[in-house]
Formats: sequence, C-alpha cells, structure tokens
Amino acid sequence: MWNGELTSALETVLRDTVITDDSPGTLLHDFQTMLDFVRETEPTLTQSQLLKLQSLRPLNTALKRSIDHGLTRPLQKSFPNINGLYLLLRVSGLTVVQIREKEATLILNEPVVEIWNNLNADERYVALLENWLFRGDEAVLGERGGLLGYNRPFWLWAEFVRDMLMGRRRGDDWITFTRYRPKHHNLALMELFGLVRITDGPTVHKQAWQIEDVQITAWGQAVAALLIGTVLEDDRIWNRLDSDDEWVSDLLYETLIPYRPKLQQQLVLPAQSFQPGSYVFKVSLSPSLWRRITIDAEATLETFSDAILRAYQFDHDHLYLFRYPSPYGRPIQAFHPYMQEQISVDEVRIGDLGLQAGSQLLYNYDFGDDWRFDVLLERIDAADPTLKGYRLGEKRGRSPQQYR
Repeated sequence: MWNGELTSALETVLRDTVITDDSPGTLLHDFQTMLDFVRETEPTLTQSQLLKLQSLRPLNTALKRSIDHGLTRPLQKSFPNINGLYLLLRVSGLTVVQIREKEATLILNEPVVEIWNNLNADERYVALLENWLFRGDEAVLGERGGLLGYNRPFWLWAEFVRDMLMGRRRGDDWITFTRYRPKHHNLALMELFGLVRITDGPTVHKQAWQIEDVQITAWGQAVAALLIGTVLEDDRIWNRLDSDDEWVSDLLYETLIPYRPKLQQQLVLPAQSFQPGSYVFKVSLSPSLWRRITIDAEATLETFSDAILRAYQFDHDHLYLFRYPSPYGRPIQAFHPYMQEQISVDEVRIGDLGLQAGSQLLYNYDFGDDWRFDVLLERIDAADPTLKGYRLGEKRGRSPQQYR
C-alpha cells in the first residue's frame, strides 16, 4: 500500500515513463484534436463563452477518451473530458475569444501556437499540467470559480490523492461526491494526464457520466509524491498563484527537471504590450440603461471608476473592484486602493489590459448595495490628443437612485 512518500521505485517511474500522444494518458492526442477543431472551425460560442451543442457529440467521438452519458440535451459540462480540455485551451493562452459581429468566436492565438509547436512531448505535457493545476479557474467554464484557498485545482487534486490514501474514498456515495469535489472535469483531466484510471459504469437514461471506480496509477503516485509535498511545503506559493508570472512555471520545472531532462523550454506567453488609443466603452445597468464613455489608454482603472460614477451621478464613498479577462482566459480582479489587494486600480492602465473590441468587464461598486455594471469595449479609436482622461458621451435611461 502506497503511503504517499516518494520511494526509489516511484523515482524510477518518474524517470522511465515515456510521454507520447497516448502515454501516460491520452492528453496530448486529445488536446491536439481540440486545437485542430478550433483551427478548422473557429467555433462560435454560447453567451457564457462555451462550446455549442452541435460541436459536443462530434468532438466527443473524435477524442480517444470519449465519455458516454444518457442526457438528451447535454451541455458542455455533460462531457467532462471536453470541459476539461476546453479549460486547458483557454487558460494556456493557446486560444483567445474574439468578438465577431457580436458573437464570441474561439480562435487560435497563433504566436503562442508557434511556441507550442516547437515544444517536445515532455514540455507540452508539463505546460498543460502547470496550467491546469495553477491556472485552471473554473470561472472560464461558467462556474463561480475564483482561485481561492481550497478551490484551487492543485489543492483539489492533492486532497483527492490524500483521501484515497487515507481510505476516505470508500462507501457507496464517494463516487457520486466526485461530481462536487474535485468535480468531473478535474477528474477527467486526472485521467487524461494518466494520474488515475477510471472505470465507467453502464450508461443510465437521462443521467450524467456514470463512474464505477477510480484508481491512482503508478505515474499518478509518482507525480503526487513529488509535487504535493514540494508545493505544500512552500509557503510562498499561496501568495503568488493569483499572478500570471513565471514564478509558478519555474517552481514546477525546477522540481521535475532532475527526473525529466528533456524539459528545456516552457510555454511562456509573449509579453503583452501597451495598446494606445481612445477606448470607447458602453457601461450598462440594463439593456435600456447605459452610458457611453471614451477614455484614454493612459488612464487608470481608478480614473475609469470616477468616470462611471460621474456618468451615473453616484457618489464616490464606497469600495469597488473591476473584473477583466487575463491572457490566460481566467478573470483578474483589480481592487480599490484601500483594500490593499495584490492588484490595485491605481496601478493598472486601460491600455495594459490587452482588450479588443467586444471585450467585457465587470465594475462592481459598493459591495453592500452591490451595483454591478456591465462594461463592453465597443471599439478602440486612434489616440486623441484633446482627450484629457475621459469624456462622457451618449446615454440612455435615467440614473437610478443610488441607495435602495
């Protein structure tokens, strides 16, 4: 019985396991299938920026690890394999969502794909492992998300392994509980990475994926023994996982390189450059209540907050945050300076956000009354030397009473 320690036998597994398209799991094959699908079809997405129904069954059939269920009107999450792979597509930076004729469209991020194409199998596997464990925010999948504490994919995996070791994953209901923790898309990814082996149960009419058994593989034992102890003993990691910097990558690679010498390159996104111009936003409380604001790229989110509050004739007496998409697909939050969070609105310029026409942000003002403004970037015009900070423009609807 394995006790979670990195034994000499498991070190041998770490060194000798050959990573290919189909080993230790079908991850690289099935992920390439997803990349090819995006390149060939550039699919339009749902309002939640997920794959539409017509794409799901053909994709499931094309994957080496397909999943059967008995649902008559499935959603993306009804196919946990696709849901997990889609998460990797988004958070890895290999794809981006582009707004075309008011529809969200998934396309390849060609500069990052070029880097990906030059990686060997070991490097691709570890790049995807890193992005899942440390950047796999389920908010990308339309869930509540938020990489806080014990909802991090890394912790969900570590918790699952430890529960298996301690015999907590027993009884008739433990497999049912996996739907909620670690959640089926994470469990499917564990199998795709070759960390576990899943035995499917018979398909049941009008019910989701049926799982009969889950077992940790020798590779899964080896990776868990190496990484879980290393990461959990490093107090720095919890303070820095929310930042998209190279430190997390370095930690993972430094830990694995002694066993996987083929790890020479990393999947690092090209630096995001400042984008000048005059940004034209539509800031809405409802379809019939909105304000148009033009703001200079050099202005900060703090200045943008001032513009929104002035446009709606609200006072400035409360805390707030902005939520916007990162290059990795997951949302980033910038906070009022008084909140002393990692990212402060007075340090982030509009032109630093990497936005494109159609990008959507959230402005959440006054956490008591919880005003939520939908912020849509309509276009980016050439820089206007006469624009001093921002300009309030067209509006529709009367400003609501601030205190309800």
